[in-house]
Amino acid sequence: MRAFIGIALGSLLMTTGCNPPPPPVMLWSKPQGTYDQYLKDRYACIQDARTNVSRAFVSNGFGSGASGQIISRGVLVSCLAARGYVQSPTGFGPPPGAAVSTD
Repeated sequence: MRAFIGIALGSLLMTTGCNPPPPPVMLWSKPQGTYDQYLKDRYACIQDARTNVSRAFVSNGFGSGASGQIISRGVLVSCLAARGYVQSPTGFGPPPGAAVSTD
């Protein structure tokens, strides 16, 4: 029984301990800015920050590949800053469940 508990606890620590915590949600403010305008600007900046990526692995005649999109944090931050936003601990944030992962 002790061995099972030890294995279960070790497995739990390995799966949770290896995953880095998610990055903090960026909050943005703009003088006289409204939340609706922030959402429109955020959407436009996310579209600008999308980048296609592809990866392939080949070894001994066998391989695999994958492709997808990532959102460039640098482009997203620059885009929002160009629209007059600054990061602020009391600023606007994404709607619930709409946080994006950036590179």
